[in-house]
Amino acid sequence: MSNRSRDPHRRVLDEFGADDEIVGVDIDYSLDDLKLFIPAMFGALLVVSLSSRLGGRWGVTIGLTVALAILLVAGAIVYIAPNHMTPHRWLARIARFATRETTRSAVDTAPEDRPETLTQVARFVPEADTVERQDGHLVAAVRVDPANMALATHDEWDGAADALGNALNTLSFPIQIHASARSIDPERITESYRDRRDDPDVQANDALQNIVETYETRLPAEFRARGTSLREYHILVPVSIRDVQLAERGATSQLQSLPYVGGLLAFIGAESSGLSDAEVEQEQRETLEQRLDDVQAAIRGLDSCDCEPVSADRLATLIEEFWTGRRTQYRSTTDRVRSIPVVTVGDADKRV
Repeated sequence: MSNRSRDPHRRVLDEFGADDEIVGVDIDYSLDDLKLFIPAMFGALLVVSLSSRLGGRWGVTIGLTVALAILLVAGAIVYIAPNHMTPHRWLARIARFATRETTRSAVDTAPEDRPETLTQVARFVPEADTVERQDGHLVAAVRVDPANMALATHDEWDGAADALGNALNTLSFPIQIHASARSIDPERITESYRDRRDDPDVQANDALQNIVETYETRLPAEFRARGTSLREYHILVPVSIRDVQLAERGATSQLQSLPYVGGLLAFIGAESSGLSDAEVEQEQRETLEQRLDDVQAAIRGLDSCDCEPVSADRLATLIEEFWTGRRTQYRSTTDRVRSIPVVTVGDADKRV
């Protein structure tokens, strides 16, 4: 595999097979990186075609020069694009930055600190364990329990990374891998040592008693000094409305992920279907369920790895922690996401 794909900021999914090579030549770029050449090639061919028809011999020369310049610019963009994002996404962010509003009114009608503006969350769907975004995407998550690699060698890490890359490359839909760290109270870690202090075997062994007391007194201070956190890994799986609308379009559905082509399909109406809103949502749920099964099968196929779906209540917790950096503590019997109304008709005698 290439050095570029070994960058920890790169997605493991962006690979040419297992070795990132074409015709035996090892490369440092992924398929998503090279997708930028598709519109560049179309543009170059269009320039050559028009110049040959309108400009004669000199027109062909000028057209070939311009076409070569287009391809060189595309190659330069691929080369200088940051390692943590694709060239297409990088250009989109530059364009968004260049076209942003340069002035603001005294009173913003849609302040950016509103939760719905920042999180893009429209609602939670408890019965399907999903969250619906404001753009219509349904998103679910899978929690991953990775293998214990604390004592693994460099070769074992390479093998695990290759296995993960091969597993994710079997997926034909986009995913996002999210890693989070939650702070842990050092007292929780040393609690077991306090419990062991009164055990008969510890009381009968002075050396073991000294070890337990040392761990009980020194570990909390060390953990507070360096910080202690628990790592959690989740895979987010989305299904858009366009995925459902293009599902029955055959080869057309394979073009939606190409730069600019997906927007063109939406413009010409290729993604439209005769499904109602309720039918589209039902198709989204079924597609999302199938994708979750595929992700779980891929993860469970890895050595010593396990996973499980994330409930809507847990998903709400993850979103809260991501945006606020903390978790609101509720009673153990109180869910964050309710499946029934807070106040219902006929429950006048009940206090909520």
